[in-house]
Amino acid sequence: MQHSSTRVLLVEDNPGDAFLVRELLQEAGEEFWLEHVHSLQAALKQLSQDSFEAILLDLSLPDASGLEGIQTITQAAPEIPVVVMTGLADEGVARTAVREGAQDYLVKGRADGVGLARAVRYAIERALRERERRLRELVEAQKRFLADAAHELRAPLTAIRGNLELLLRFPQMQAEERKEALHEAEAEAARLERLIHDLLSLARGEAGLGFEFSEVPLHEVVLEAWNEARHFGKGHGFELDGLEPAWVQGQRDRLKQLALIFLENAVKYTPPEGHIRLSLRCQDQSVLLRVSDTGPGIPREDLSRIFERFYRVRRPNDPGGSGLGLSIARWIVEGHGGKIWLESELGKGTVACAQLPRILKETPG
Repeated sequence: MQHSSTRVLLVEDNPGDAFLVRELLQEAGEEFWLEHVHSLQAALKQLSQDSFEAILLDLSLPDASGLEGIQTITQAAPEIPVVVMTGLADEGVARTAVREGAQDYLVKGRADGVGLARAVRYAIERALRERERRLRELVEAQKRFLADAAHELRAPLTAIRGNLELLLRFPQMQAEERKEALHEAEAEAARLERLIHDLLSLARGEAGLGFEFSEVPLHEVVLEAWNEARHFGKGHGFELDGLEPAWVQGQRDRLKQLALIFLENAVKYTPPEGHIRLSLRCQDQSVLLRVSDTGPGIPREDLSRIFERFYRVRRPNDPGGSGLGLSIARWIVEGHGGKIWLESELGKGTVACAQLPRILKETPG
């Protein structure tokens, strides 16, 4: 094999069709190195052992047919472009396969060597351009993230430095003023610590670091968060509106963090005389966590951006915050295979919802 050869994995159970593909690629006069396997399972094994630049996939395999093959292959090797091959009767399925992730399709018997080689080359080029586009987007996102993070970190650091300079410049200041400056510096240091913790959480998500899953009694985790939230509430009315036993595959600490984010936001934006309600209810295959409040609500135009990093709703007497909480909540929920959304109406309050897949098990009674 020459180093410049294009490595192609051919997944084809028909020996005659496989021979024809090899002959057509040789006819094209280009350097291809072809690895032939006869089944989807053999293809998955080969992909785990070797690297390829393209995959030629028959849509009628003994262990997979139609869209099943393309779905499995694209999940196993999302970065490798796939060109599907089909008989005349399956052309509609082939078009659907392209919508499902294949780069192109060829009808057996219609393609010559040049056309087959061109389809493979174009598929590789399109996949490369797509990777480059995603890389550019990632770089731009990282630049925005760093700029936003620097901006958010600067504010508490400036406040801490200002108070320390004040203490150094005026060593004879009154004890009460000194105490006030120290308290403000301490509060800003705590804010800075929380911000750094939040940034590290988001950085884990950006790096694609997953979660360590185990079986978690979500009702117990939510109750822990609920009891903590009641301590930092200031005159709020708290109501536990149903806490059904529910188990999920997840990371306990992150799930508790999710519940605390919902509850802390509810406390932060609800006036002291307002009410906060939590419920955890089992559905068919999932469990739904809801935290509602009687705060000012969120304008409709802000709801579409509310989960963006550092995004904050502009409102009078805003209690502040990093604008990272709901971004972290989304990362946690999506990392657990769930869905997250907010429902809100101005002047009436907000409901934060997280739906997670649950483990089905019998409960006593």
